[in-house]
Amino acid sequence: MGLLDGAKDAFDENKDDLAERAKDAVNSNEERIDSAVDRAGDFANEKTGGRFEGQIEQGEGFVQDKTGNL
Repeated sequence: MGLLDGAKDAFDENKDDLAERAKDAVNSNEERIDSAVDRAGDFANEKTGGRFEGQIEQGEGFVQDKTGNL
């Protein structure tokens, strides 16, 4: 048995619980995540000079549609 086999086994046993807890965290922090996505999009637009504004906004919308709906 390798060094990380125990950790892998522990993760495999609890991955459904971890996934559920992660979904709950995302759903309960929807406003904070959406705000962070907006700030990241603004930063990316600033750094690219607005050349990719449409794609950035599309990505923002995709992420924001997913938060709160997991």
